[in-house]
Amino acid sequence: MELSAQQKTIVNTTFNRILSMEISKLFYSRLLQVNPELQELFVNTDMHQQRKMFFDMIQVIIYAIDNPSSVQNTIKGLIIRHMDYGVKGEDYAKVANAFLWVLADRLGDNYTEDVDDAWQATFDYILQVAREVDIKNVLS
Repeated sequence: MELSAQQKTIVNTTFNRILSMEISKLFYSRLLQVNPELQELFVNTDMHQQRKMFFDMIQVIIYAIDNPSSVQNTIKGLIIRHMDYGVKGEDYAKVANAFLWVLADRLGDNYTEDVDDAWQATFDYILQVAREVDIKNVLS
């Protein structure tokens, strides 16, 4: 599954509107508020550093969205590392939902159906790559 040119433009444009470290703080706050069971994954984590890494990685993925092989390799590396941390396949949908909430919160009235569709497609793509990595690791 690949994003349309219009969806890629929407994702880049809206991401640039909310571009700040604050989104990482809001993201983790929302993620752990709605999914308290995930807190155990961050017990020994420097959350300031974690927020910075999240922010940097989201930027890498979004800005490389026109280069599917680069995005796939980045996502695959992330998934493999996160499996080692105890992240499960079903946790990625929780991550997507928390990030979509942050987008809607930060964009306000600018969070339109087209924006939601474009970001949903982006996370669907990421989740598809995650499932492929997970299946390959289970089968190997």
